[in-house]
Amino acid sequence: MPEPIKIKCQYCGNIYAANKKGRSHCKRISCRDKEIRSQLTQLHSMLGMLCDNKIEACVEVRLAGNDKISHEAKIESVSNVANDTDAAKSKTGCDDVGVAPLMLLPYFRILLWKGIKGNFIINTYDNGTIDPNILNQTFTPLSMPMIIGNNMLVYCGGKKTIF
Repeated sequence: MPEPIKIKCQYCGNIYAANKKGRSHCKRISCRDKEIRSQLTQLHSMLGMLCDNKIEACVEVRLAGNDKISHEAKIESVSNVANDTDAAKSKTGCDDVGVAPLMLLPYFRILLWKGIKGNFIINTYDNGTIDPNILNQTFTPLSMPMIIGNNMLVYCGGKKTIF
């Protein structure tokens, strides 16, 4: 068995032995309580950002098996590249109202300049158009999330880049 790692608790300052490199606090109840509150604050901040910006998203949070939430969350968010799909649907009476492929170029141009990582899922229709709802899957830090949705990049801290 490997020798335990010596870690200084970030809350009380005591040195303790841990088997995991990722630990940042000791096993005292008060320190563990502070760590759990910190983790929940980060999670609340990220979810609040999604709700405040009215972004449709599917967030997958991983628990590390102890009193921590993984430092990253998997976020699936939807960007709508069409200006007004509801109006287009009401005019045509068709649910498969898509956008022309050229409409995606400005969308991806900004993403490429920003150096965004992640998977983008694009659906096409048999009429030669593209579903205006583009799904983005990415892993993002809980403490500084970057989410793509509603035609914008959203960063924790209130900075927004609108497409």
